[in-house]
Amino acid sequence: MCSRANLLGAVLCGGRSTRMGRDKATLKDRNGIEFLSLAVERLRRVCRDVCVSATHDRETVERLVADPAESYGPISGLAAVLTVAAEEGFDGCFINPVDTPNLKPEDLDALVALHHEFPTEPACAVTKEDHDTRRVQPLIAIYPVCVLPFIDASIQSSQYSLRRYLESSRFSTVELSPRACHNINSPSDFESQ
Repeated sequence: MCSRANLLGAVLCGGRSTRMGRDKATLKDRNGIEFLSLAVERLRRVCRDVCVSATHDRETVERLVADPAESYGPISGLAAVLTVAAEEGFDGCFINPVDTPNLKPEDLDALVALHHEFPTEPACAVTKEDHDTRRVQPLIAIYPVCVLPFIDASIQSSQYSLRRYLESSRFSTVELSPRACHNINSPSDFESQ
C-alpha cells in the first residue's frame, strides 16, 4: 500500500441515478456494504481526508462538499472539491464515482504512485477496450490543484466534458481492468456485477 498522499479524496455522487431508478450510493455490494461507504473507505486508505461531492441535500455522515446550485455534471463537482483542496493546502483531489464498486485498493495505489511521479498533471485510469483502443476514465483520477483555473475556464466556456478537457491537456495514465472501472448504471449492471 502507498502511504497516504496529501490528497483530498472525493466520492462523486451528485447524479440523479435515473437509469438505476434509485440512489446508487445506497446500493450494496455482495458483502452488504453500501457503495458510498465502500468508496469512502477505499479513498481513506490513500488520502489524507475524504469528502462526498454531491448536491447540498445529500444525507451523509461524511464531509459534504456541495455541488454549485448551477451544476454541469461531474466537472462542477470536481471544481468544487478542487477549490476546497486548494483552500485547505492539499496537493490535489483523488476522485472516484460512487458507482464503481469493483475498484480495488491496488488500483488506487497505482494512481497514487503515478501522481507522485507526475505531480503537476492529472493522473487518470484508462481501460483497454480491445487490442487497439484505450478509453480514458476521467472520473477515476487524481487532479492536482494547479489545474483548477483550467477546469474553471472550461466551465466558463460551456465545455463540460472532462474527457474533452483532458484531450487538450497533458495527463498521465495507468491501465486498470475494465471490470474495475465499470460503472453500475442500471439494474442489469447491478445484477451482473
